[in-house]
Amino acid sequence: MRNDIPMARVDERGKITEEKIVEIDDKGSITNEFSYFIINMTIKNKTDKVLEKNLGEYCITFYDNNNKVINGGEPILTNKEDNGRDKHYFYYNLQPHEELTTDLIYIMWDNYLDYNNVELTIGSVDYRVRGQQWKTLKVRY
Repeated sequence: MRNDIPMARVDERGKITEEKIVEIDDKGSITNEFSYFIINMTIKNKTDKVLEKNLGEYCITFYDNNNKVINGGEPILTNKEDNGRDKHYFYYNLQPHEELTTDLIYIMWDNYLDYNNVELTIGSVDYRVRGQQWKTLKVRY
């Protein structure tokens, strides 16, 4: 895994207000004010066709207690075997009627986890706009 992952806080207009590097030790543990945020999910192809899935488009959005967007993110890893070295790492060809269970691994600021108000959005989105035409799932932890 990379050990130089930049993170940013943004305001409601999307302007960066703070930037930091996530500190990760040799064992993969985060040593500063960030945490891994892992969503285990199963995707099922209910069709008779091969479907190409881009797991990198499964974005998360964090909201405060007033449902105001406070930040968002894209996965940095899944539990696929190549650990992110392949440039098509997030793409997966889901065979007809195949079921894929995987972890989507994100990194978030620790204090965002206090709100327990997260949505997983399937598709490329602008995280500042809620309720677009993409599929959105509520995440509870």
